[in-house]
Amino acid sequence: MIAVFVREAGGHLADSLRAKALEWVCTLAAFLFGYSLAQSADTFALSPSYAMMDRMVTAAGLTENAVGWLVMGFALIRFAVLGYNGLWHSSPIARRWMAFASALLWWFIFMGFWAAVGFAATGAGSYLAFLVGEVISTVRCSYEVGKMPSVVRGRSVDAAHSRH
Repeated sequence: MIAVFVREAGGHLADSLRAKALEWVCTLAAFLFGYSLAQSADTFALSPSYAMMDRMVTAAGLTENAVGWLVMGFALIRFAVLGYNGLWHSSPIARRWMAFASALLWWFIFMGFWAAVGFAATGAGSYLAFLVGEVISTVRCSYEVGKMPSVVRGRSVDAAHSRH
């Protein structure tokens, strides 16, 4: 019985990984970015590329370490949403909002680098790639939401107008 559950759950998760690999990779990148901030209190001091981010974080009353933990927490929640999507139910609405929030995170990081040094640093291009990936994920999830039955999206419809 347990072997059947593990096999079925593993199969669903593998399908999710294949179909949503971009979301998983961007989430891992966010987690690792947060982890690097949480490990050291002086990452922002390492490069002028972080100067704008340092000013914005300080203006928000946060520390570099706190931002690292917040980003890691966000990534863990997103991992849970992606895992839930892969093991039990389709969750494009939750995935869409998580992709959108992650796109904002990458935009914030990219703009910090771009404002400081333009594309002279490799970070700007890398973070821009993650931003584009999250925009693609947001659009793809929005498309999946459009394919969902209306009753699931929060609107009730009568049987005559249902897609099912």
